[in-house]
Amino acid sequence: MSTATQPQEWDSIIKRVPKPSYKPETMIEIAILGNPDVGKTSLSKKYKDPNYDLSQYEKIKTIGIDTTTSYISICDNMVTKFKQWDTAGQESHANIVGAYVRKLDACLMVLNLCDPNGLQSIFKWYDQLQKVK
Repeated sequence: MSTATQPQEWDSIIKRVPKPSYKPETMIEIAILGNPDVGKTSLSKKYKDPNYDLSQYEKIKTIGIDTTTSYISICDNMVTKFKQWDTAGQESHANIVGAYVRKLDACLMVLNLCDPNGLQSIFKWYDQLQKVK
């Protein structure tokens, strides 16, 4: 039996909620970083819409930065605004990305495990983040 947390368990901890009529007191902003074509945009779309069909592969090229905002409630507590920054993976956009991520709360780094250089790319993105601190 797997010890991994099942989606149903996460649904009882973090719930997507409709946009509240008031301004939420808290906001979490994260950037999704990684090389081109590793699935950053698909990951962002899947979180925004749980019914998004990942099996229907479509190559979506992000130019610069794309943002998605949703609202979550953690442990049935207060509503938090959750903003995802989907970033372009191309090297030419690295400076633009660096300017934005400086202000964010966290970064989610995505890699392709089938790419022999996938893990090395994470170190490249990590180094880029260190430059913008």
